[in-house]
Amino acid sequence: MVDEPLGIKRKTLCEICRESTSVKREKEYRSKESLTKRLPQLIIYRFKRHEVMQLTMLKSKIHQAMVTGVFPDYAGSLAVDSELIEEAGLLPHEKILVANLENGKRFETYVIPSAPGSREIGLNGAAAHKGNVGDRIIIISFVTMDAKEAESWTPKVVLIEGRNEIVQPTIA
Repeated sequence: MVDEPLGIKRKTLCEICRESTSVKREKEYRSKESLTKRLPQLIIYRFKRHEVMQLTMLKSKIHQAMVTGVFPDYAGSLAVDSELIEEAGLLPHEKILVANLENGKRFETYVIPSAPGSREIGLNGAAAHKGNVGDRIIIISFVTMDAKEAESWTPKVVLIEGRNEIVQPTIA
């Protein structure tokens, strides 16, 4: 406090800041305290929320697949040999992420099955502009699960060589 003439006491700027900060903290504490007193189930909700946390994990991937066709006039998607789809554990029309190893482009689409044994990997529709015949790509799918399940989860990885021949399906 600073003494002024006429006996008036004035607070310094530091004292005002300290007071306002402590008042804010006290108000915050009171509001939190009163909220949990009014709603005791809030404490239980906060605990349970962490129990059911969902994580997005790698489900499967087809690694180093070679693009065999590009069809920009098709409605869209990625055509994949149905044997490769089965080996990777994908479902028809499942959402996938595709990474082109030649140009670094990534895009999301969905997988559609092509003739079994054809070893076809076809970029259709808008996806046809993301790569060329002969490009190597990675086809990735994800799954959402509880944190407990994720601890023991193992994704499936299908390695491809040459003209889309399976080298050895492995688990990552």
